[in-house]
Amino acid sequence: MINYVNYGGADGITGACHMICTDYGNILLDCGIFQGKDIKKYSNVDFYFDPSKVDAIVLSHAHIDHCGRIPILYSMGYKGKVYGTKATKLLSKVLLEESLKIYNSSEDSDKLFDDKSLDMFMENYVEIGYRNNSKILDNVYVELFDAGHLLGSASVVLKIKDKSIFYSGDIGKLNTPILRDPEQVTDVDYAIIESTYGSLEEHEPNEFFDKFKEIIINTLMEGGKCIIPAATVGKMQEILYLLNDIYEENKFEYKVYIDSPMSAKIIDIYEKCEDIYDEEAKCRLDNGDNPLYFDSLRYITTKEESIEVQENNEPYVVLAAGGMCEGGRIVYHLRKQIENSINSVILIGNQAQGTLGWKLSNGVKDIKIFKDKLKVNAKIFNFPSLSGHGDCNSLVKYISFMEGKLTKLFLVHGDRKSQIDLKNKLGIYNIEYTKFLEKYTLK
Repeated sequence: MINYVNYGGADGITGACHMICTDYGNILLDCGIFQGKDIKKYSNVDFYFDPSKVDAIVLSHAHIDHCGRIPILYSMGYKGKVYGTKATKLLSKVLLEESLKIYNSSEDSDKLFDDKSLDMFMENYVEIGYRNNSKILDNVYVELFDAGHLLGSASVVLKIKDKSIFYSGDIGKLNTPILRDPEQVTDVDYAIIESTYGSLEEHEPNEFFDKFKEIIINTLMEGGKCIIPAATVGKMQEILYLLNDIYEENKFEYKVYIDSPMSAKIIDIYEKCEDIYDEEAKCRLDNGDNPLYFDSLRYITTKEESIEVQENNEPYVVLAAGGMCEGGRIVYHLRKQIENSINSVILIGNQAQGTLGWKLSNGVKDIKIFKDKLKVNAKIFNFPSLSGHGDCNSLVKYISFMEGKLTKLFLVHGDRKSQIDLKNKLGIYNIEYTKFLEKYTLK
């Protein structure tokens, strides 16, 4: 008998946690933190299962909403292994260490885990490569496929005797800089599929780069500053890749500042994992061109250095942590630069409703940062197509490769509207809107 029970991510984007119960043991697919509006519905410390009864964990990728509760499991009695790629291990360590710093420094945050439980997570992590059929329990094997969402991200196929279960993790967008396109998977019996962009039929075409380049060049040549909010892992490296092209093509000497304490560590990890870059990035490396480095690039780590950049009157580009402008160092740069009409703010990816990034993308002219009331005079540009998730059309095409054998498909990691819209596009499949704590029998 095989059962699937959802413990997170059923009808929300965060908190991924999927239990596959078998006669040979219980396998957990991801165990992430609930964030944003999901935290109002679900708890990060109430698991609704006994961690000591879990026999193995398979981790799809390093984003906190997929890995952030794994250290807690160790503090509550889990003694097994975590299986995932090398890059996922390295990135998870850095991201979880940063989360721990935030817990330790904030009086308002609940401390979800400590150094000891994080160390246990890392000590019990087993690295497996893509397309290696690896035994994790008796009669249970796992195979990972590149998901194209984040460096080291994976989709998972569990093989339990004569049955196979596919878990998408997060499926990436096609033609993402550095990352390979998602690998197609076929011949699975059941599938658990993310639906984040189920309501977005198609991302903007990748020709956005021409517009992005135009904004950077025009702003710098007019003496302005380009302010780019970006997630420290993934988006920041993709933007660096694009800036590399612009700077080398135009022989610019204007500085590009990366204002994020973690960013230098992340770049080190990318350099350790160049073997999983896409062919274009590998080709550049072979020709002596590191796509994530150019002469004008500077990394900012301290608060004092960040303030110095904000006070600098020269034209420059700054990438700072805080993709939706709700926290991180980006808010300080915005407070300083947003009232100057020669500056540009370039928003990257989806801006969740209600966030400062969402307000800016929707043309708000008056904002408040901390206690300061500010006029939005800077030019605002929004590129939602620079997302780490595939759109509805690409998900439909991806799923079509599983069509022959697929018995049932479970939609997760999206609000219910996204799931409904994706289901309507899929049409012919036996599709389930997954429910939190619901048990589904797969065999």
